[in-house]
Amino acid sequence: KRPNILLILADDVGTGDLPRYWNSGLVHMPNINGLSEKGVLFTDAHGTPLCAPSRYMLLSGNYQHRGRHYNGRWNIGYQHNQFQSHQKSIAEVLRDKAGYHTAMFGKWHLGAKVPPDGLQNKTHFLTSNLHNWTLPLIDGPQDIGFSKSYVTTGGIQEAPYSFFRNGLLTTNITSRVSYWEEGKYRMPSGDSIIRKSGEGDIGWDSTVYNQILVNETSQFINDHLEDRSEDPFFAYVALGSVHYPHSPPTKYSDGSPIAGEYPTAHMDLLLELDKVVGSLVSLVERKGISNETIIIFSSDNGGLKWDSNFFHHSSGPLRGSKGQIYEGGHRVPLIIRYDGVYPTNEKRSNLVGLNDIFSTICDIIGIDVPDGSAQDSVSFAHYIRASNNTSGLRSTLSNWDYSKGTLQSEAVRFGHLKLIRHFGAGTGTDELYDLASDLSETKNLIDNVDYADIISEMASKAKEVGPCPDNVKGPIVFSTGREVTCGYFRTNTIKRCARWRIEGELYCNRICGRFKKMCKNIRASTSNNEIEQEASAVIPTLSSHPSRVPTTAPTVCEDDDNWMSGGTVPVLSGLSCDALGGNETFCALLDDPQFSNFSKSVSQACCICGGSKLLSPSPSIASSDRPSVSPSNSASALPTSQPSQIASQSPSACVDEPDWRFVQGTNVALGCSAFTFNPEKFCVEINDLGAVYNGKSVYEACCACGGGQHVEAASSQRPSQVPTSSSSAPSLSIQPSFRPSASPSSKPSNIPSNEPTECADDPDWKSGNGSNTIFSGLSCETIGDSTFWCEALDREEYKNFGKLVSQACCTCGGSKFSSSSPSSIMSDMPSSQPSVSPSIVCVNEENWYFNLLPVPLGCFAIETDPVQFCQTIGDKGTTYCGKNIYEACCSCGGGQHVEPGSICKDDSTWRSGGGDDPLYSDIKCSDFSDPNVCLILEDCPSSATDTEPSKAVGDACCLCRSP
Repeated sequence: KRPNILLILADDVGTGDLPRYWNSGLVHMPNINGLSEKGVLFTDAHGTPLCAPSRYMLLSGNYQHRGRHYNGRWNIGYQHNQFQSHQKSIAEVLRDKAGYHTAMFGKWHLGAKVPPDGLQNKTHFLTSNLHNWTLPLIDGPQDIGFSKSYVTTGGIQEAPYSFFRNGLLTTNITSRVSYWEEGKYRMPSGDSIIRKSGEGDIGWDSTVYNQILVNETSQFINDHLEDRSEDPFFAYVALGSVHYPHSPPTKYSDGSPIAGEYPTAHMDLLLELDKVVGSLVSLVERKGISNETIIIFSSDNGGLKWDSNFFHHSSGPLRGSKGQIYEGGHRVPLIIRYDGVYPTNEKRSNLVGLNDIFSTICDIIGIDVPDGSAQDSVSFAHYIRASNNTSGLRSTLSNWDYSKGTLQSEAVRFGHLKLIRHFGAGTGTDELYDLASDLSETKNLIDNVDYADIISEMASKAKEVGPCPDNVKGPIVFSTGREVTCGYFRTNTIKRCARWRIEGELYCNRICGRFKKMCKNIRASTSNNEIEQEASAVIPTLSSHPSRVPTTAPTVCEDDDNWMSGGTVPVLSGLSCDALGGNETFCALLDDPQFSNFSKSVSQACCICGGSKLLSPSPSIASSDRPSVSPSNSASALPTSQPSQIASQSPSACVDEPDWRFVQGTNVALGCSAFTFNPEKFCVEINDLGAVYNGKSVYEACCACGGGQHVEAASSQRPSQVPTSSSSAPSLSIQPSFRPSASPSSKPSNIPSNEPTECADDPDWKSGNGSNTIFSGLSCETIGDSTFWCEALDREEYKNFGKLVSQACCTCGGSKFSSSSPSSIMSDMPSSQPSVSPSIVCVNEENWYFNLLPVPLGCFAIETDPVQFCQTIGDKGTTYCGKNIYEACCSCGGGQHVEPGSICKDDSTWRSGGGDDPLYSDIKCSDFSDPNVCLILEDCPSSATDTEPSKAVGDACCLCRSP
């Protein structure tokens, strides 16, 4: 039988709180002392400086930024938990690969989604009729491998002040909910304290939190030994001590006094902590299973700040405390006991991290770590047995300090040396300490020339394992054996980065990294202003434009990361250099003044088009050598076939599975086309819901998500008819600023001079799947009055239903002419819908969403099939922000109608004020793209200054108001 595992995690307990570490503890702790005397104590163990990131680090075996957010997910809300869909927790691995009976009790703090559609009312977590508590938490403990759980989502420090059993709320929301105001409440067991107002159970009492967890754990172990004694158990107990609010009980369950035994409530809680550990350990001993149970005790981060009144230093001799990059912020206690197997009363001084516990457990019980999980975990199983078993241990460990939405500092250990790098203005100079002789980090060696080489090596290592590594210079080898360079990810970027997400993020982070905005700021503020180099694919050339691209590609070229194409032409505006991939077609199309932006044309901004910064000697490229191609004559610039270099990289075209749907209950069934406008969000979230249709997941069915049917690009067997679910949205996740005007200002000369007064487009026609996916799947309505599209699409490869664009669309001179009213695909829309005149453009309500599905749909998703969506959603009578679909979305006749060029501009000086959650403080408009954040920031108005009055987010940020 494999050993049981009892993992006890304290909260905010530093090494200086425990007498066995530095002889600095002021509280008598006989039980924790006894645990260390019967086990092995680690003196150089590390979490992160904060709570939630450390909990992910422990359960995932990863550094914190490997999860969905670089600084962790915290309380429940509108997003999934911190685990990415391909990552498994240690609980899931133990349950599925080794038959463990798994359970968790206590503080969750890894994020989860409020059922059914995420958090809709922050003030009324429990009683809002927009939340359905008959359903379990979405992405709660039960979803990452815990067969049983009894948890609070935010410990004792924040609402909801209620327990969840196996994901389900235990509070009766009709009779047992109370709105707890900040303050102190006298309860039978002591003074319960609420630090942040919010809803919770009417019987909530913070003083008994830890004793409840002891009772639940005891019941689990007792039941397990009675019902499943042949199987091992894994019990993870996440205590509330000693996090604020400090509300010790009057007495412990055995009748011994707690509150008032020491000068501070903080110390009283340390006393209770010791008794809790004693209760759990003695349970194992009483049941006679101490020889078959591994007991692990640790804490999430460093201890609380120095209390000068009573000389209580939770970090002992270490500098800093919780939340800081210094040793006191992230060095944590770690004790491991396994009677009859591990030595007793010994210490280990080698560097270990909480993330290493994952691999260590797998090593001990003899199972492999699953691919894609525990990327940063190194086993120290053999080291526990003997201090001289040091081979294979980690010699380096990194840490990161985030605040105000970005990285402030990072630290990296090389043995006893520790380098700290600071980012951003006013964060201080870099620091280097030798912890062997300077444990308190008081003597900065950063300017000592003897350390220059090692400092450079340490900085490189910190970047390599951090959230923003450089692109590698050499080849990348996939698990399939294929070798590529980072240039591989520049074409079909979204699909390839999704398919090879770990390799893409680790080795080609500038292309596949998920935290581009933060990383850009970090790279810009790097103290030595280093030049970061990357390997990219050979830049393809077009034989028809030999002067545009150098005949020999420069060794390294750096795109202008800020640049995006300007203009108002759909699908050609708002393109970054990355979006161009390796396709030179775009260089010709965009090299026109109307698409210039930031005072640069595409040929000055993007490497593929011959511009931007060349970081090594290369042929001089004069921008005047590049042809100017305007929309009116750009058809000639389009190659009749893809350049051979691109064809070699992308030998096939992709067609969505036409019959695939995401179906949720009786709501609208979504085809692949609904996910193309934001695949980075939708593909992941739909897949996380486990949606399978016709035996295929979204990753297998939809091109935008990396699947679909792949056919040879030049194949004559490509379907002649675009599936009805095919999207007019481009495959590069482009959201155009404006839809084209519905009325043409002029028509090509090939329109008959005696044409009738009205023309009806062929409503079923869409451009065929040609060599360029951007030009495929466009309807006449999308083309609008653009002669540019008429010329670009008037080629055999975009023919469909036996018609060219010049035969199907009125703007391009074709389709049916009649004197009667043209048939409209929107003929069933209400007659009261506003009409769009040629002199104005229509802008969707950007913050409008259809919310009945697990993934809310904005207007852009609806444009993929307005016949279905406008009518079906409209029939449900749904409104959001006070508007129904007919009032909000241009496709359905609504939206904002504004003068051409009237664009909404964010207030660039605005920052959100200090709200309840520091993660949402000091955020500027450009820092977020999810409209749900608007709801959160409504509680954080900016602080007024002498020159700038206070503004709410809805008055400052375009995303949060009508344009």
